[in-house]
Amino acid sequence: MLDPDDQESVPLVGHPVRGYAEGFNIVGLWIRLGVGCLYDAIAYGGLPEGSDRRFWSATGLLAATPRVDDDRFGDHGGYTPEDLKGFYLTRLLEVAGLPFALERPEVICLGHAGALAAVGRARALIDAGRLERVIVLAVDSYLDPMT
Repeated sequence: MLDPDDQESVPLVGHPVRGYAEGFNIVGLWIRLGVGCLYDAIAYGGLPEGSDRRFWSATGLLAATPRVDDDRFGDHGGYTPEDLKGFYLTRLLEVAGLPFALERPEVICLGHAGALAAVGRARALIDAGRLERVIVLAVDSYLDPMT
């Protein structure tokens, strides 16, 4: 057991996901990691398989991403949230093969604050009775060549 009074500070260190995410970058990496996260949520989180249409059609998806004007994307900057919805979220849903409530997927491009903003948006959607549940998906890597 850890003694709360006897803990030294240790820097957070990231490590690549070897053999799974190598060769992917930016949006391709997000799709690869995001699909893996969704499959893990099914396998280890007790979520039903994609064949349970009633569950998934009442489930929304909010994807939190870095800011689209982030300097690290260089000439890829200038994406809009609608651009990311088109070539990130739409492709992720296609690859995952889960029958989410497709009319409601959203991308929230606020960087580090995105996941928290997505949780707030998820609560609003649930409170309004539009969805029974929402999955907030936030994947990114600070291990890419630009970072």
